[in-house]
Amino acid sequence: MIAADAVEKALQCGKSQDFQSAQKFILEAQSRIRASPTSLDPYCLGLVQQLDQCRNEVKDRELWLKKGQGNLTTVYNSHSQQRGTHRSSMYSTTYKTYMRSSYHSLNKQ
Repeated sequence: MIAADAVEKALQCGKSQDFQSAQKFILEAQSRIRASPTSLDPYCLGLVQQLDQCRNEVKDRELWLKKGQGNLTTVYNSHSQQRGTHRSSMYSTTYKTYMRSSYHSLNKQ
């Protein structure tokens, strides 16, 4: 929820053209994720990378209008949905990955 909350706040700031605050919220979320015990987990690394992209898209009005508003909305919606239906391996638990590979190997026989 750290990333989703930061992106939601950045979206609100972007809509009011407060790009400095939008970047601040994203940087704070990145710091919190990097400081977490699971910071080297592939999921956390992916979040930090995704937040980097978001931060780059809220630097100014031109970037915000060109990419940021649409991309941040997509990122926020993605993080707000239940992860159980997401197909990306970045959001899969070890068990879910194991079950998926077992299912696929059974279907190949």
